[in-house]
Amino acid sequence: MRASFETLNQRYFKSQLPTPAFRLTRARTYLGNMRWKEDRLRHRRYDFVLTMSTLYDYGEKEMMSVMLHEMIHYYIAYNWIKDTSPHGQVFRGIMDKLNACGWDIRISHHSKGDTPRQHAPGNRLIGVISMEKETYFAVINPGYVGRIIAGLLGLPGFKEISWYISDDDYFKKFQLTRSLRGIKIGSERLEELKKMMKPIVPKEGMII
Repeated sequence: MRASFETLNQRYFKSQLPTPAFRLTRARTYLGNMRWKEDRLRHRRYDFVLTMSTLYDYGEKEMMSVMLHEMIHYYIAYNWIKDTSPHGQVFRGIMDKLNACGWDIRISHHSKGDTPRQHAPGNRLIGVISMEKETYFAVINPGYVGRIIAGLLGLPGFKEISWYISDDDYFKKFQLTRSLRGIKIGSERLEELKKMMKPIVPKEGMII
């Protein structure tokens, strides 16, 4: 990972990006992500971590494209560049320039099999969000999955999101969320809810 990062950093970012920490994971919900800590009072972002999932079998070009996707996020965050959204005009402008060089960087990459978007009519899509210290759940509008994941990946302390579906009436009383909102839940209550839910296991990840 380090060698690939340094090559891409030199070729496309003039080696302006400090080498981050690197982490490999078996995450199902993404192929790569970039996280950092932020001190707004000191106008400082630090402890950047580039994570890549090893769960899926993808070629070198796709792996490099995933890394470039995360490096664009890194470049925008490190330089405090204001964008219209997590994948807004600035992000897309850089992405288009890199893709003109032969890469295949995408805003999102969905699996060919089961994804959080695919669920039977009447079912509710539920996300269980694991943070460093707390766990939340949310009944999510399927059309806003990409936006919600993009927002989560920028949150300090975010670990992962697990997906479930349920047709239980309990979940039908909740308004479908379109933003980063969730209900804090303890481990015992979560185990109770899991009895009413069916997990969704994507066959591939997502680039967010």
